Amino acid sequence: MKRLGWATGATAIVLAGCSFGPARVTRLERTEPVSLLIVDEQGEAVGDATFKETNDDTHESNADGAIELDLRQPVAGVVTAPGMVPEPIAISPRDRNMSVTLLDRIGPNGERTVLHFGGDTMLGRRYQVPKNQGTSKAAGAKAARAVVSDLAPLAAAADATTVNSETVIGELDDALAYPGKRFLLQSPPYILDMFDAMGVDLVTLGNNHANDWRDQGIASTIEVLDAAGMPHVGAGLNPDEAIRGQIIVAGTRRLGVVSATTVNGEYVNDQLPTASDERPASTPETEAWQYEQRGFGFGHQGEPGYLALVPRRAGDAWREFKRLEPTLNADRVAEFWKQLTADNAFPELQDWVAGRGHGGAAAYDRVAVRSEIERLRSEGADLVVVQFHGGFQFAEVKSAFIRRISRATIDDGADFVISHHPHILEGVEWYKGRLIAYSLGNLVFDQDFLSTFPTAILRVVVDDAGLVEARVIPVMLVGYRPVPVAGDAAERIVRMLEVRSALPAESERIIDFAVGGVLQTDQTPGVTPATVTFTRNTGLITTGRKERLAELTVGPDQPAALPPCLLTRAEKLPDGVQYATDLFDWGSFNDVTADGSRGGTPMHWVVPDRIDDWAITQGESPDPRDDALALLTDANREVSTRFVARVGIVPHRLFDTDDGHSVDAPASYSIEMDVRRIRGESAFVRVDLFHVDDADPTRDPLSTKLRSADLPIVVPENGEWNRVGLTVDGKYFEPVDGQSVGAAMVTITLAPAFRGRFELDNFRVLEWRAAPTTDLPIWVEADFVRADQHRSVEITTTGCESG
Repeated sequence: MKRLGWATGATAIVLAGCSFGPARVTRLERTEPVSLLIVDEQGEAVGDATFKETNDDTHESNADGAIELDLRQPVAGVVTAPGMVPEPIAISPRDRNMSVTLLDRIGPNGERTVLHFGGDTMLGRRYQVPKNQGTSKAAGAKAARAVVSDLAPLAAAADATTVNSETVIGELDDALAYPGKRFLLQSPPYILDMFDAMGVDLVTLGNNHANDWRDQGIASTIEVLDAAGMPHVGAGLNPDEAIRGQIIVAGTRRLGVVSATTVNGEYVNDQLPTASDERPASTPETEAWQYEQRGFGFGHQGEPGYLALVPRRAGDAWREFKRLEPTLNADRVAEFWKQLTADNAFPELQDWVAGRGHGGAAAYDRVAVRSEIERLRSEGADLVVVQFHGGFQFAEVKSAFIRRISRATIDDGADFVISHHPHILEGVEWYKGRLIAYSLGNLVFDQDFLSTFPTAILRVVVDDAGLVEARVIPVMLVGYRPVPVAGDAAERIVRMLEVRSALPAESERIIDFAVGGVLQTDQTPGVTPATVTFTRNTGLITTGRKERLAELTVGPDQPAALPPCLLTRAEKLPDGVQYATDLFDWGSFNDVTADGSRGGTPMHWVVPDRIDDWAITQGESPDPRDDALALLTDANREVSTRFVARVGIVPHRLFDTDDGHSVDAPASYSIEMDVRRIRGESAFVRVDLFHVDDADPTRDPLSTKLRSADLPIVVPENGEWNRVGLTVDGKYFEPVDGQSVGAAMVTITLAPAFRGRFELDNFRVLEWRAAPTTDLPIWVEADFVRADQHRSVEITTTGCESG
């Protein structure tokens, strides 16, 4: 379909038209023929392969290695063949043809072993009490299995699968939970049924939620896991128990696993106010304890650690304890901490790791981790994986500290280092030929941020010589259920990992509590940048990023759209040229989830409650698999749809390593969509802008609505598709009373009308920036490029290669 142009403001450009269909149209039920070609490592056909879908439908390959499918929606499953390594796949009707290479189980360097690693998991909070449209409820063992049913066969297609269990497991009374802790996670014992469904062979507990119910929570978690025969590492009732690694069987190999966290709670204590801090008038009662004076002292004069009994705030008492702790032996520290955190003192002081006389998660200590690696090797471990829980939450690039300790752990003998805690995907890198994954995000979790929905399973294949292959299997949390994805969604998740692997930056605190990406020149010996390449709906992790030049003709009202698999070098953009990144990413309405459902709610959209108010219809392209959203008006009320969560608004994303000033250009924002308007209705986009403050660990998150912008969608009533571009005036992003904009909720609303119909496709929220002021290679997820005047421009790209 030829596009005739791009509209700025609310002006629409008419595209090739489509006829008006019935009042309600659902996704097309027609099937598409799709061919799977199963080959071996030499490219020869595998004539005895089987593809088993997650719904148990089974397909056999013919003598030519082909499996012919008729697909109505994306499907996922596992391809197997005698003497070969099982291969999990997701495939869409739009893939048409896909070649799948099966690895020989026994290769030239011995037998192959497959390992799967997943991110953070839990089954509490919203899984028990759903609050949002489409949320899965995990009430009982059967429901727990159902939460992961679409992903489970793929996760289990390995010789060993591990996940991070970021929760207390049990049925403990809320009154016993850790006082003063902002977020508490407890999952019922039938979370073990969820683990069993996914083929989990070991869970890591070295995280900041293992101790949410203190020692009784640690004991409950261990008791439930032990009763189920589920191996676990990373938590215990004392430091030695917590750090102790474990060996599990993975095929013909023995896999050693160590788990530890860098998140111990002390940062929270460090931010507590002292006697010199005035209590703000806005302090809620739930945080008033931080300003209370409580009488506390320890010991008697002349004894080690003596502290006079006087009224103190929690922050002052904590600082005194930290001053004296290095001078005391372990028994005295334990007694001091016990009295300091007694019910009549400061039970709200946080300590989430084992030590000071109590249990908890394993605290990161290089000597202890190295000792465990050596012990596991001496006890016969063929491979040792160390899993860390640390970094900055929701940061897109690894923290400087996690990067440093990950490399040190490779130096100390680990084969792989896998991390979690940021709750979003971060990048990967090679260090001395070994793989480091800095954050695998959430695998089964109930957070309500767009950035936490894309996730992945890391799949590695090893033999006697080392790593054979590494891939990520893209997954999306939809209604908090992990679902394999294909097509555009898989491609964008892979691109997300690629750009975060390529960016030469580390996350650090910039101002106060704010975290930003600080550019770094990394010349560490042994580091090889990782490349994540989109291939058959997975991301193949290799080395060697190939740069190519592309020439585009662009202008202020003629942006050039870039393929979703490309990265672009931002710092090489010419003057007067800007790139745009889609902050939403999920506005196409195509069916990309391998969940066995067709015609359900569009992914990451909240649609009207009434089924007669909306439908899935044919999209703006001639492709019969291109879907769009139709809103059907009501004569007596508005009809609207919105994003399932807010998009993040970040004034600056990159900062200089020397003085912390921003190096990326200021942002501007626009909204772009394809619209077909039929009969009578008028529509507008509402952008609600919020100040968000979730950085201060001593108080609950703040979210304040600052202002709204209503942008009319003006298109002809001609029954044809129109491209619409709306500029969001920069004045809407200015601070209000010192509060800056940090998030935006987008809603599309139709005014009351009789039998009106409004169809929407390819909705994007675009963040535009010019080139950053740096000579370092800044790869970005550029979806569009434009220039200040009509001209040809040359850009540097990478990606869009098959493998």
